[in-house]
Amino acid sequence: IIQDTINTVRDSGPQLLDSLNGVVTALGGLREQQLAAEMERLNAATDAVNARLDESQSRVDELQGRLAQASTEEADTIKAALESEITVRNKLRDTQAEQFAQQQRIEAEQKKIARQNAVRDKAVAIAQAGISTALAVSRAL
Repeated sequence: IIQDTINTVRDSGPQLLDSLNGVVTALGGLREQQLAAEMERLNAATDAVNARLDESQSRVDELQGRLAQASTEEADTIKAALESEITVRNKLRDTQAEQFAQQQRIEAEQKKIARQNAVRDKAVAIAQAGISTALAVSRAL
């Protein structure tokens, strides 16, 4: 019975390791895909915020120009519009900063996964070398 168990382990060891490595790789790949999709969505949202921020800045510049040339009657209306547009612009800048922080978090997680994959690949290579050595020794005996 012991010899049969040794033979079974000897014959299936590399296959088990390959199967386990395949499962771990697939799970890691799934998380990488999720992060890539999240980054793509975030980049699209950032582009939209940047476009709105440019529009808002143009509007602020326009209102400031009109305020400089406005009559006293128009000045209060333009000031109110300017204050409103500055509030919008500031909120967009806050959103932009939040998106940047999210991008940094995703990039850090992607780097972490890449490091983990490299460590796992090295461990698998070492284990495979160990199994190959053990098989060679067991066959020699």
